[in-house]
Amino acid sequence: MLSGLYFYLLYVFVICLVAALLVNRIKSIRPLWTIFTIAVILVVPLGCLYFFSTQPISNDDAIVPNIIGLSSGEAESVLDNAQLAAEQISSAYAQNAQPGEVLSQWPEAGVKVKLGRLVTYTVAVGQLPVTVPDLVGRPYSQAEQLILSKGLTVGRLELPDGKNPSPEDVQNAKVISQSPSPETVVKSGVSVDLGIIALPAADDTN
Repeated sequence: MLSGLYFYLLYVFVICLVAALLVNRIKSIRPLWTIFTIAVILVVPLGCLYFFSTQPISNDDAIVPNIIGLSSGEAESVLDNAQLAAEQISSAYAQNAQPGEVLSQWPEAGVKVKLGRLVTYTVAVGQLPVTVPDLVGRPYSQAEQLILSKGLTVGRLELPDGKNPSPEDVQNAKVISQSPSPETVVKSGVSVDLGIIALPAADDTN
């Protein structure tokens, strides 16, 4: 809009120059007609300038809102209010997000775009599934490391008599049972309960 104002100001300046030239050339015409001609030449562009300067400024741009962390329904509502289009293009597993929560978007939040621009986004579908490894027969220390490497946690430990093991029992223990069973597909972070048996400590003396 400002460029339009500059154009009309330049136009008025040029018209003034033309009017000055006319005044110099039109010597034989009566002064009243000369004044009328100059007035028309000046008033018309000034009227156009006033008209365009008082028109409301149209805004064809929008700032992309932040939709990360919202549900897909909330994200589409926010984008609709911003006069932008929305489309879910993919989904992904996420450890710390609820199913349906927006994980990423394009264009990013804060970017200036044209009204109606398509904003695409990716939503979470839950936690990454994990296959429980076979732990039976392994030393407890090895089983613990394997559980943690899979993104799982160690649950309840139990001796064959149903009692809880002491730290000394765990230190020299072997896994004899597990729950969930091997090859079970679970969500990341699930606890694996172990049945263990305490083995005699190795005798280092000869």
